[in-house]
Amino acid sequence: MFTKFRVRNFKTHLDTEIELKDLTLLIGSNNSGKTNLLKAISFFSEIVRGNFYERNDDIFYEDLLSYRHSLHNEDIILECSSLIKHENKNIFFSYKLSIYEPPFDQTVKLSEKLTLILDNETLNFENKDCDIYSLKLHELIGEDYLKINNTFSFKHKVYSQIKSIANIYYFNFYPQLLRDYSELDKNISLTFNEANRIDIANFDELFVSIFVHIKDNEKNSYNKFMSYLRSFEPSLISLEIQDSELVWQFDLGNHRLVSFNADDISDGLLKATAISLLCSLEKKPAVIMLEEIENGINQSKIQEFLGWLKHVSDNGKNTQFILTSHSPSVIREFSDNLNSVYTVHLKRKKGYVSEVTNLNEALKMINRLGGLKEETVEEVDGVLHIRKYALTELFYDGILGEL
Repeated sequence: MFTKFRVRNFKTHLDTEIELKDLTLLIGSNNSGKTNLLKAISFFSEIVRGNFYERNDDIFYEDLLSYRHSLHNEDIILECSSLIKHENKNIFFSYKLSIYEPPFDQTVKLSEKLTLILDNETLNFENKDCDIYSLKLHELIGEDYLKINNTFSFKHKVYSQIKSIANIYYFNFYPQLLRDYSELDKNISLTFNEANRIDIANFDELFVSIFVHIKDNEKNSYNKFMSYLRSFEPSLISLEIQDSELVWQFDLGNHRLVSFNADDISDGLLKATAISLLCSLEKKPAVIMLEEIENGINQSKIQEFLGWLKHVSDNGKNTQFILTSHSPSVIREFSDNLNSVYTVHLKRKKGYVSEVTNLNEALKMINRLGGLKEETVEEVDGVLHIRKYALTELFYDGILGEL
């Protein structure tokens, strides 16, 4: 489970750090930098993924520096942190990737640094001035791990945490795109890496093939998928492939089954189908990033939908979610978890820089100054709990937009 991501000099983010929960929410106006932050984390993962699995052709060596802030020439630096449990001890894990241009060489270079802290001992492992094809993150600890603990289980846990960086995916799930790929293309075969993990980089295009795969080969995954989807739409009975087309079957009463194809399914149910399928995979992504989670979802379903994602996450043990939203119906569901929400603003006067603020910390300051109604807010262990209606009022009053 990741605890923190830090992004420096990537697009509009000069220096942004967020702490991750099981569900982390980003809010802010259009063009504020929310998508840039998700793309930075996704970009980080793609680079790492190319060193574990077959290289992703979407990353071009000569274009690495094109992601730098247009007004700054400093290094792009991407970092992540986590805690690893080993023999009842917490091991602090930090991995940093730097992308830069050497002063006397126009070739783009990368450096990586892995830091492990156990008890009072700190170990650093570095790979300097390499190119994108010679990252050695999965070899960094080498035999030096013996300095900490001479056990295979320890090395495996560290290795797994490094490898989890390669399993972070960013999705939007446009309903029309899902409709375009709602027929089974028998010429497409799923690809698996050496860990028997399905390559889901093009999930939109593959979701029908993945559905067929888990229905035929992974009974537990299929049962979870249907359970998640039925909790979203109780009248749904099953999904089937008919004449190479994915169809949804509903019980409309009196045991009368009616089938609909993707063209007749609502945007919300299509999105829920894709997300539930993704979450039911036997080997889930370490982090799933979803843009505008409320799109297509009826407001009355938001609470249930987010509760379902929280259940899937299981406190981050199965996967972690980073969500973006423009909807007060989503924000109000975080009224007891304001430390999981970040506001993103584009500061044009500061050189078009995205500033990211933790909502809990911002509202705590306002509360101490008497800006929140006393009867609507309570602070417990440093976290504010605000009545849902009061948080909605703050949204519509524009106060959240100024934080």
